[in-house]
Amino acid sequence: MMAKVTSTVEVADYAFGDTQTAAILSHGAGDTTYRRIGDHLYKALDHMPVHALKPGSDMARTLVGRSSAFDFGSFMTVVENAALDLASETAPGFTNVAYAGRALSRRDKPSSGLTAQLKAFDKSPQMGMAGGDEELGEWSRRFGEFMENIALVDGVVHVRSFEPCYRINLRPPETRSLDLDRMRVMEKWLGGGRQLDGRGIPLLGSDWELADNRYFSLNERERAVELADQLGFTREWLAGSHTVAVTVADPASLSSDFIKEETYRLAVAALDVADVVANEIAGFSYSNVTGRDALAARLDEIGAPERNLRALVETMDDADENALDQMTKDLASTLMREGEILNPGTARRISSLESALEFLDLRRDSMPVALLPAPRKMGS
Repeated sequence: MMAKVTSTVEVADYAFGDTQTAAILSHGAGDTTYRRIGDHLYKALDHMPVHALKPGSDMARTLVGRSSAFDFGSFMTVVENAALDLASETAPGFTNVAYAGRALSRRDKPSSGLTAQLKAFDKSPQMGMAGGDEELGEWSRRFGEFMENIALVDGVVHVRSFEPCYRINLRPPETRSLDLDRMRVMEKWLGGGRQLDGRGIPLLGSDWELADNRYFSLNERERAVELADQLGFTREWLAGSHTVAVTVADPASLSSDFIKEETYRLAVAALDVADVVANEIAGFSYSNVTGRDALAARLDEIGAPERNLRALVETMDDADENALDQMTKDLASTLMREGEILNPGTARRISSLESALEFLDLRRDSMPVALLPAPRKMGS
């Protein structure tokens, strides 16, 4: 059964001088400041003083049950994952844990900000303080770890954030767009790690499968533009109605580049496309009885490099970058053959993957010998 308990948590409090301003993004609504505190990057919520964290406040409820509000999700996401660990074939989902699953009904007003997570939290029974009970103490510890995503700097709330970055999109024959984003493509939640889907392919973050997007550190704006120009993408398309100015206050507080992350992302994209291609080939060809031996050979042609790459990708951050790049290219080279019928969208994804791999090679070749500190670990 899911139940609420009361636990006291201290939020880390820093003086301004104990932190390092990494970057400031200026836009129509004002400035957004990112600061490095210890090993992580935090975003200042300048409108939010310390008393916004008091129990029952909108901020406190958001931390509990509005997963989309922050890059680290909500605490109810931690609770739900624990509930799913108790699931079984006979009791799937949250059915093994009372109060964990509460879908919104038509009577729940969307304008109230109520989420299914918050509804489950509100409906669960209160069991007092987390005291000597070992299991309750463990959950108190987990909540304390979750609240490490929050910091105070001179009385202003800061929240841990994915690193801000540039996202460049190349649109043949000659158009490019350069926008600000955050490096949220590598994992769904900060610190949440990566799970494998039913096919054994890692689950990454937002828009990870869009191979036409390339991600650059805020330290790399000039390099991103130069590479696009070099490939003939000289016309810039402005997506936004306002210009955002970026001030990098401390280059060493940001990643020097995202080549390692991009190499891993394209490897996962190749595995995903290979799975789609194999299913499409099998679906179109299986009715041809006389061609089944050829089909088996073709699927094995894709399957051999796919298995090699999958085994390396499963090592996550420990994967050797050069081996990962070569195995991705080996798999990509098997995905399209003359005369095969593929869905146009699949053919487009293969073309985008091949272009992205070529761009990544060009990007590696353009890197200076001496650079800023090595890229930080994904999600820092």
